[in-house]
Amino acid sequence: MQRVFIYGRFIAIALVLLQCCSAASAQDEKTDLSGNKQISQSSFTGAGVGDSSTTAAKPGGADGLGNPLLGGERHPLYRLRPSDVVEISFTVAPEFNQTLTIQPDGYVMLKDAGMVQVQGLTLEEFTAAVQTAYTGYLHNPQAAVALREFEQWCYSGE
Repeated sequence: MQRVFIYGRFIAIALVLLQCCSAASAQDEKTDLSGNKQISQSSFTGAGVGDSSTTAAKPGGADGLGNPLLGGERHPLYRLRPSDVVEISFTVAPEFNQTLTIQPDGYVMLKDAGMVQVQGLTLEEFTAAVQTAYTGYLHNPQAAVALREFEQWCYSGE
């Protein structure tokens, strides 16, 4: 009698494991109406790896509208204005590091690179402009731009 109970218990555990494995494999495969099996990529890391309709957010895409399900409209990225103070630091060439105040006409004077108009640019756009300006002086310039001081103004959504 005890052997029958042990065998019955073993068979019950085997059936439960078999059912779990078949449910897991069925979740990874999808069959369309034509009978073709498609392997789901939802088990991979990331949202929508491969040919999925779900895509990750666009980097640097805070301008414009956000996802309405996650809070609606986002505030736009900060745009540089006259009297803002920015700090530029170069990874490989610290002799070009500088702290600049944006002039009333919207320009800054970059050391050895000349005047660059920055009014209305985001920090990312200004970083690209600095790297472009120093391309003639440095091979593949890598610069980081930080906003150090800015005019305290009330955001009006414009």
